[in-house]
Amino acid sequence: MYASFWNQFYQMSHYLVSFCILFVLFPLAAFLRPKGDRFELLARNYLKMVFFVIAVGYLLVITQLFEVIGILLAMFCLCLALLLIHRSLPRINRKLIRLVAYVFDVADENRSSRQDVCGHFRALQNGVKRRLARLRAHPSALLTVVLFLAVLFFSCGLRFYDAFIYPQPNMSDGSVTLSWIKQIDLRELFVNGIYPQGFSIYMASLQKFAFIDALYILKYTGPFNELLILLGIYFVVSRFTGRKLPGILAMGIYGLCFRYLPSEYTRQAATNSQEFGLVFLLPTLYFYKKYLDEGNRTNLLAAFCGLAVTGLVHTVAFAFTGVGVVLLTVLYLAAHFRITLRRGKWVVLSAVVSIILAVSPAVIGHYILGIAYYASSQDYAQSFAHYAIRALTGREFLMAGMLVILLAGAVVLCIRRLDAKMGVLFCTVFAAVSMAVYLAGGHFTGIGVLEDRSGELYALLIAVTGGMTLYVLFGPLRTLWARHVLELGACIGLVGVTIVYIRPQPIIPYKMMNPYAVDEYLYISTHYTPTDWLIVSYDETYDLALCSGFHLLTDDFLKRFSPDSEYLYDRTTKKSYVQPYVFLYYEKNLYYDGVESTTYTLAKRREHNAALKTWANEHMAKYSNLTVFYENSDFMVYKLDQSKATTKNIIK
Repeated sequence: MYASFWNQFYQMSHYLVSFCILFVLFPLAAFLRPKGDRFELLARNYLKMVFFVIAVGYLLVITQLFEVIGILLAMFCLCLALLLIHRSLPRINRKLIRLVAYVFDVADENRSSRQDVCGHFRALQNGVKRRLARLRAHPSALLTVVLFLAVLFFSCGLRFYDAFIYPQPNMSDGSVTLSWIKQIDLRELFVNGIYPQGFSIYMASLQKFAFIDALYILKYTGPFNELLILLGIYFVVSRFTGRKLPGILAMGIYGLCFRYLPSEYTRQAATNSQEFGLVFLLPTLYFYKKYLDEGNRTNLLAAFCGLAVTGLVHTVAFAFTGVGVVLLTVLYLAAHFRITLRRGKWVVLSAVVSIILAVSPAVIGHYILGIAYYASSQDYAQSFAHYAIRALTGREFLMAGMLVILLAGAVVLCIRRLDAKMGVLFCTVFAAVSMAVYLAGGHFTGIGVLEDRSGELYALLIAVTGGMTLYVLFGPLRTLWARHVLELGACIGLVGVTIVYIRPQPIIPYKMMNPYAVDEYLYISTHYTPTDWLIVSYDETYDLALCSGFHLLTDDFLKRFSPDSEYLYDRTTKKSYVQPYVFLYYEKNLYYDGVESTTYTLAKRREHNAALKTWANEHMAKYSNLTVFYENSDFMVYKLDQSKATTKNIIK
């Protein structure tokens, strides 16, 4: 069921429509559209809209109004506020008058809405044809577009493969993240302890407009974050250099050569808040740089929103972005002291406000409401140990060589575009700092988080450095076609070598749950009325059943219910358990994740499994309301039909 083409098409189409409504179409309609780069406009709108969704999400959850209508009302209020701020009411009134007049013209048959719609489609079609004609007239431009799409789709395919094939939540955080999405839907904060809930609010908001199971939101959002990271790498490198091919090369390094990068690449197919925070790292730094270059407050607002989002999503991503902002500001102070001093105060103010926003949920939750911090993250954040300095590998020597080239290109060659020169200098400094932290940060500080997670930032900046190096290497060439051919050859060479020799395989993280258990949950939740069913299984399935049905642990079920009764009657509370349908999960072959399962856990599960089988056999020998609902060579589901149960015949 899960991996079928039509199921995935249906779920993914709903996901994409929800994403487009929230983060593409509404921002285009609500926010101002400054003239210029469309890609930059979409990036700016996305940063601002994600910040709005998370900030409003917190307020709606606290006020118990987190529903579609609540989000829509907040969006309407945002539109109204923007109209008042920009004094656009007269223009809107004129548009409304024209709209009303058009409706009356259509009603009086003076105009044909069908012809108008067809006219708009014809205009769109003609625009596409003109662009395709221009591409056909310039084969190199066409090849650049094809190369961009090939790298992007191939990289995304490697990451989306797991989401399309395997139904289980990925890694140890998957089930917890799923439960947090559903707890936000229940309008509950910090149920398991204080932890940044921005990412959970983001996914819960997507689910509100997608109308699909939260499991699909969880599975798709992780790879989709990587798609956004790839686009962010391309966006920043291509804007720093003014050329597309360096951006494509950087995107190819990160998207295709992930096994040779220092990050834990299996996280790229999982759904984790840190990776979502990294989506905003490069665009945020780009907009801060553009503000320092031009002084446009629109860019400052976008950068502030991006920095605030990382703080509301993940502390490590926030720290990485903060380091980048500090380095960028110091670099500009050294190069343009007077101008940067005037603009830099707004950068500092935005950073201070971002810090206040980032810590406010934790401060309010811990010191005012008395909620403890999320234990697992707190223990991890407080872990200290002695770490050795990492050994230098060929990757580090290659990185050092690229940094030397960048420094030479920025300082010695004196690239004519000043903004590009500052971009190259900033990338050089930031990449050098990230490499130093990766190699020796854990050794000198003893901080476990720094030792484990510094590779994620380093991997991003290796890709950015590779693209910038391509730009600097061929930048001195005065013949544009020669530069373009050499850059195109480098990109094609990278893709060709990667496919022929490296042969990247789909990223498949480890799982902690039986795939058949998830598949059967999806079938049960779509074919049975919510709250009319109960699943009896191990604790991982609790997060699946939350907000849809009920869940009971296998050992609790065995202690509380006797197979001698036709319907479930709790021996401990002396009360009936009248869910119409009860599904018992029995694993013929215990699922072993290879990472988290221990010998003790497996032994207990084997014991409970055998007892559940005995319980089912004894009940089936006496009554006919327990049947085999699903069975294969590894997994079995029993269905206990209690739809005819009453309190009287249960007690009897």
